[in-house]
Amino acid sequence: MFLFPKDEGISEDRVSRVAQYYAETAGARPERRGGARHSEEQARRRQLIVEHVQSFTCRASPYGRRGAPGRKYLPSDLNVRKMHELFEAQNNAQTSYSLYYSVFSKDFNLGFGHPATDACTDCAKYKLRIADPKLTETEKRMESASFILHRRRARVFYDLLGMPKVM
Repeated sequence: MFLFPKDEGISEDRVSRVAQYYAETAGARPERRGGARHSEEQARRRQLIVEHVQSFTCRASPYGRRGAPGRKYLPSDLNVRKMHELFEAQNNAQTSYSLYYSVFSKDFNLGFGHPATDACTDCAKYKLRIADPKLTETEKRMESASFILHRRRARVFYDLLGMPKVM
């Protein structure tokens, strides 16, 4: 029997358990403290997030970016919060926003595009209304006529200003 001083914090019972384990297995007791117990689940979640982000269509920038080569852009109406909400709705799983954001920012070189600055908001509205599948043919014709009228007015306006045509 080994004697340990009381200040070391090792009890006789502990020593006997270690000795018994060594006698049975001829090896040291493996370390079981800490460790990543949920690493497989975490890796699976990360992979699901990667697949979800890859499912969005990206476009390259029309300008050469020396500072960010290979950067692609998602539509301007998206953001990481909306993508996270879509991910949770699609997978029926609770995933923290911080995990989703860290995967998005570290694994991808993506940004969100800016809406076109030279695009007229009225033109965009007319195009969306014309493309609406719920409209009847007569309503589509009316929207198309309004769109054509809007474009003619814009041309006249730019002609009066003496500016080049934008459309």
